[in-house]
Amino acid sequence: MSIINDEGRIDPRHLAHLLLSCENISKLRLDVEIRRLPEYHHLSSNLAYIKLRRCKLEEDPMLTLEKLLYLRMLELHEEAFIGKEMFCCGQAFAKLESLSLKGLNNLEEWKVGEEAMASLQRLEIQKCRRLKKLPDGLRFIATLQELKIESMPKTFKDKVEEGGEDFCKVRHVPSIIFQDCE
Repeated sequence: MSIINDEGRIDPRHLAHLLLSCENISKLRLDVEIRRLPEYHHLSSNLAYIKLRRCKLEEDPMLTLEKLLYLRMLELHEEAFIGKEMFCCGQAFAKLESLSLKGLNNLEEWKVGEEAMASLQRLEIQKCRRLKKLPDGLRFIATLQELKIESMPKTFKDKVEEGGEDFCKVRHVPSIIFQDCE
């Protein structure tokens, strides 16, 4: 199910009502300003894929999305979240295999707990120019096969490369790809 609206905002209550009527959906794309995610119990427990774009969420979406037990792919793109800090704590996102963070212009700090995202295989970080460093918790994700860093500042790239202060967090990842880092 895709909800795309170039006209402005959607009232989160209307969105929650719409989502409640679609209890069996497994894929959801929201490309609309909503400022706040509906409570997780308004979302289908079957959701395996979510893409949020231009939602301008003011609160950390991970606190809601981590409760979706079957979520395998998550994409937060182009101002999906406009806050400064994101947290993935505890045993959150147990089945998540792919995470893409693109164009989160205000994101400065991202924390990942020691047991979070235990199935993650692919991580992409692109155009999150204020992100200072990789989360420490990545070192505990043994399943991580690919890390793609794209269009990030050279200072961020330097930290992640071999010899950099963040390399110890991802030295176990077989494929680390850098593209267009300035």
